Formats: sequence, structure tokens, C-alpha cells
Amino acid sequence: MNLFFIAWNFPHDKESFVLSEIYNMTKVYPLLDPKTIWSFGEGKGVFAASIHTDHNIAAPRIYVKQNDNQVVLYDGCLVDQTGRFNAHDARALWEHWHDLPSSLEGQFVTIQVSKNPPSIEIINDALGVYPVYYLRLGNTYFLSNSVLLLRRISHVSEFDPLGVSLFLCWGWASGDRTLLNDIRVIPGGQHWKWEEGVTEPKRITYFDRAKLSRSRYGKERLSKADLQQLADKLIHPCQSLAQSFAPLDCPITGGRDSRILISLLIRGKIEAQYFTRGASDNIDVQIATEMARYFNLPHRITSQGAEHLVIDDWEEASKQWVQQNDGMVSLAHFAQQPLQVKRLGVELNGAGGEIARGIYNSVTRHGARFFLRGHNLDFVKQYLARQVIKSRDELLNQETIRIVQEYLENFVDEVIDEGFSPFDVPDVFYGYERVRRWAGVSHLFLGRQYRDVFAPLCTRPFMEQAFSISAPYRYTNLLHYQLIYFLEPKLHSFLMEENWPPQQPIINFVHDFLHHQFKKIEKTIGISSKHPATTQEEKWRWLESKIEYIRELCLDQSKSSPLWDLVNRPKFEQITSSDTNPLVRYPTQLTLWDVTTLFQYAQLVA
Repeated sequence: MNLFFIAWNFPHDKESFVLSEIYNMTKVYPLLDPKTIWSFGEGKGVFAASIHTDHNIAAPRIYVKQNDNQVVLYDGCLVDQTGRFNAHDARALWEHWHDLPSSLEGQFVTIQVSKNPPSIEIINDALGVYPVYYLRLGNTYFLSNSVLLLRRISHVSEFDPLGVSLFLCWGWASGDRTLLNDIRVIPGGQHWKWEEGVTEPKRITYFDRAKLSRSRYGKERLSKADLQQLADKLIHPCQSLAQSFAPLDCPITGGRDSRILISLLIRGKIEAQYFTRGASDNIDVQIATEMARYFNLPHRITSQGAEHLVIDDWEEASKQWVQQNDGMVSLAHFAQQPLQVKRLGVELNGAGGEIARGIYNSVTRHGARFFLRGHNLDFVKQYLARQVIKSRDELLNQETIRIVQEYLENFVDEVIDEGFSPFDVPDVFYGYERVRRWAGVSHLFLGRQYRDVFAPLCTRPFMEQAFSISAPYRYTNLLHYQLIYFLEPKLHSFLMEENWPPQQPIINFVHDFLHHQFKKIEKTIGISSKHPATTQEEKWRWLESKIEYIRELCLDQSKSSPLWDLVNRPKFEQITSSDTNPLVRYPTQLTLWDVTTLFQYAQLVA
């Protein structure tokens, strides 16, 4: 991890203060090494500084390269697609800077700062999964990969009603928003340049979302050439990473996204250590165990029940968690982190695969209904709102719902203006709102102190191929179906948590319609499926063990808190009361954790 601060038109007398605040970040990120702090600028109006993981633990990464006039730095996981240089070495980024960003792939940010003449260039990944935050105060720009650091340096503390409302309704701050006013997130596929004599950067979009609409051919099947080209472009970065960081860590589950990852590694003969998280009765663990045995894969199981959440120093641990994630990752996802690591490895992640699976139609089994009526824009807006807001509105004020509804409608209009079909809107939303902002902070960079993450399915080749397929065929999982069979036919036929859907859209629609109807009948006559305890049920028991703490934390804050303008205080008091049956709280547990996270964050900001 390389935690950085960059500034444009920065006053010289603030530099020592910034360095002291960077040093203080070691209390939040204990694995950062104070001996690695450096700064660059010395009163020239441009300023750069960072602190990163111990050199020996991070090796062979080299995060920073500088001389008297220039510095290049990066963070995240990045690969040179051309195979000419090691992108995890800042010296190579320096040498090949003029070839960027076209040759880079991954989830990352890289920055070049110069003194004479003064300039700043910043490049992020195509989807914008790696979060880069910026703040403008007067003529000064601040940039960092930590909202906390920006807040401490700038003293910005006012909440952003839209950012908070999005977090409460969806579970993540979306678009370019954070929880704080004025601190924003750089969009994906950007190359920003500040040059002498100007305040505003030149904003170059090197990967435009609209390109995905223009590249649509409405494919109903991928050719062998399509599959070979995609396979090559996904395997190469994994091979490149393995040359420096083998063995790569890779998940095995019963799902389709991780199966693409496994197929890539097997096809590319890439050294990896496979893992599965869960108890022995978990379906993922059962399938993974059989798969690892059949394909002779080195495999470990991490059994993690709810008991790991009951810790003695919960109050301090939860505060650190909220600070590390800038309040934008719910305490519902809390997990203890290692106090030390010997090696900063690389873990593959299947985030982004849902973009090619019509996920907002698949999980609700309403795909047929959507594709029959999805040509109507008002219906698309209503349909998408139901998928993402769901039952979270019970504890929220109507103004909160209105703010988010307006944001969602504007998003749909923007996507249509970019040339996408109404049928594409849910998948564009999933990719650019949920994967980019939720998966980024909640999964890919959640443990960035102790490992880097590479998500092949969040890269340009995968997204371009996904959106080249017509929406009804994405809903059949066509890309996963064909790619896995092309890479490793035996994995294609191996047991999955759910069988492959029918590959003809009409048959698939009928199948899902009947499935939905049978579930409704079962519910009506009182038939329930027996299954092992889910993660959500474990979290619910954990919530109940903390309910007094949650109630006290939130209600102790002033009734004038701006958060109570968005959260319904009387309903919150009622739902957290000791007189309320815990079963009544079960459907609202995620919202309760999100509310708790926000009030914990408000306490820290204050």
C-alpha cells in the first residue's frame, strides 16, 4: 500500500503539517512503515508525499521513483499489456510514461509530478475501481487515496446529503460522491493534467463509457476468434503478475465468476494457491473441495464463523475500521485484519463478472418481465429503483428516497444519451455504479494493507466483450458459458451452485418465470427450503449482540445532527428498542449497520 497526498498551488508553510498528518496515518494503517515517508516540492506550488509498506514486505514493488525535478509513484495492482516492462516498478513507469495509459491494465492510480515547469499528471484505471479522491479549496487542488487524510489536512467536515443518501439506500456512496461535501472521486478512464498558469486540470477521458454502447453489435454468440482474443488478454496479465508474485491467490466457489479465474489459471499454467472461505456445510466449500481434488489444485479452507466478530476491543476496532474505509464500508462487513504480514501478495478477484450475467434480472428472476417491458424508459427507472433500494426505505425519511430516486433517474437518462439501449441500463448501472464504487471499496481494496487485488473481469477486454453481446443473451450467461468451455471444458461441466441457464433467451425467460411462480406457491402454502446458516443470519446474531451499543451510539448524538434529516429517528428508536422482537429487526439489519457506520463516522469527524 502506498498512501499519498498530492497538491497543486500548495502553500509552502503547510508542508510540515501535511507530513505530520501522513505520519499519523500509521495509527489507522498500522502496516505502513514510517521510515518510508518522503516529500517533493519545496515551495514550488506542487507538492507530493507518501508513506508505504516496508520495502522488504512490498518487494518487488517499487512505489516511488524521483530525482531533483520529478517524481513518479503509484498504488494498486497494474500490468503492462504489451509485456515490455514491469508496471509495479515506478522506475519503469517513469521510463515509459509517454506510452501510458493505453498500455496499462488493472485497478490502480499512477502519478507524475514535476517542479520545472510545475505540472501534475494522474492516470487511473479504465473503470475507476481504484478510488482517487480530490478536493478543491479556492485555487488549490488536493488529491489522495484517503478521504481521511484529505479531511484532516483541509478540515472539511460537512456531510454530503447525496453521498449519505446513496450510502443509506444502496449500501455504498455512488457516482463521484463520498460522505463529505466537496470531496469527490475521479471517474474511471481518466488522465488529468495540471500545467503552469492554470488552476483547473485538463481532463482527458481515455476510456469513455459511451464506447461500450458504440461497440455493441448485439452478438448472440461469440466466435472462436473472439474467445481466443479475450482469453489471451485475460491470461497475459495473470502470467505477468505471477512472474513477480507467484503463487497468486485465487478463490474457488460454486459460482461462475471464480470459475473463469480458475479456467484462466489452468489454461495459462499459472502457479496459484486456491482458497475458499466458509464452514464445512457451506455449498461453496463443498464444491471447492471436490473441484480442488479433481483438478489437483493446492487448496485451503478458511473457516470463519460469527464468533470471530465478538472481540474484546470492539469499540476501538470498529472506529479503526470506519476510519480506514472513510465511513463508506458498512460495519456489517467488519473483519479483523492481520497485525503483520511477511509478504504483500496478489489475490485475484471475480468482481465485474456480474456485468456479463444480467445480474439485476437473474437474482430476482424477473428477467422475462424486464425484457418484455424494458423498452419503456419509465419502466426501466422504476424497475432499477426496486432492485437497488429494495426494503431499505423502512428506516429512512422520504427525502432520502427522493434524493436517490432523482439521482437514479438522471443516471438512466445519461446512459440512454450515450447511446445504450434501455435493455442495457441495468448492466451499465451494475458496472459503473455498483462494481466501481461498492466492489472497489468493499472488496478489492478492503484489505489493501496486506495484499493487492487484481480483477480480470473489471478490465477493458472483458467489459468490451460483455457489452458486445445483446442484453437477452447476457442474461443467459453466454460469455461465461462459452469462455469457460473454451478454456477448460471439464470445469464447464463440473458441479456448480446453480446449473447453467438455458442458452436460448425465450426458453430462459420461461424457465425463470416458472421458477418464480413455483417459489410464490411454496411461500403461499408455507413450504420453506432448509439450508445451512447463511452469512446474513450470522450477521443478524452479531447485530443482536451489539444492539444496545448501536442504539446508544446513534441516539446519543444530537437530534440536530444532519444525519437525522435522512434517517427516521422515531422508527430507529422503535426498531432498536429492547421491547422489539429481534425477528422484526432481521429484514432491516443491513440498514441498521449502515446507520451505525454513519453515526460512528460522524463521531470521528466531529
